[in-house]
Amino acid sequence: MNVFLGLHVALAALVAVGVLPAGGPPFWLAFLFPTSLAWAIQRFGVRRAGGLFAVTYAITFVAEAWGQAFGLFGAHYAYAPAAWAPLPTALLPAVVPVMWFMMMMPSYAVARAAFPRGRVAVAVLGGLGMTAWGVALDATSVRAGLWAWSSGTPS
Repeated sequence: MNVFLGLHVALAALVAVGVLPAGGPPFWLAFLFPTSLAWAIQRFGVRRAGGLFAVTYAITFVAEAWGQAFGLFGAHYAYAPAAWAPLPTALLPAVVPVMWFMMMMPSYAVARAAFPRGRVAVAVLGGLGMTAWGVALDATSVRAGLWAWSSGTPS
């Protein structure tokens, strides 16, 4: 499983820095999400991995809904449905939170590898990893046409 997680991290990093094209969400969902979920199950067990997925999904679903409806950090954004093909437009609000879980597992794995015994350090490094991922992903995804900022830019 560590080989798959390493591949996940490497591919995601190359996309985040623009070396590889974004590839679109169907690629992410078809390969990287199952890899993240399988790794979480291996690491935490089915029950804890399921709970972690449920909490992550609920929080990010609300954040995404809030961001699209009211603006997030002072800016409004919208997803470009055509760029997410073949996924139906109606599934986008349900799919995006899945992708946040997909990104969270490699961030956690890297942080845990760096600090095998430090819970606070893992939380800080994992959070920084997710933040860096989000910043890089925003730029590459806007460039790839996956979403657009309709007013302002994120603060």
